[in-house]
Amino acid sequence: MQDLFTLDGDLEAFTVAGARQVGINGMTGSIKVGKRADLCVFDQDITRLPSDQIYSAACELT
Repeated sequence: MQDLFTLDGDLEAFTVAGARQVGINGMTGSIKVGKRADLCVFDQDITRLPSDQIYSAACELT
């Protein structure tokens, strides 16, 4: 059985898709010049971690 959730899908849902859903994707939801952003910088690349280890990534900067 294939996983229903993927990290890429989850990240999209919390960023660009969420902004699109509420109609603010013109000003937020993706990293582009002129858009508003709240960012988190982690000490590890969470896209390369096994899903059960993402919790181990520490937020270094927000």
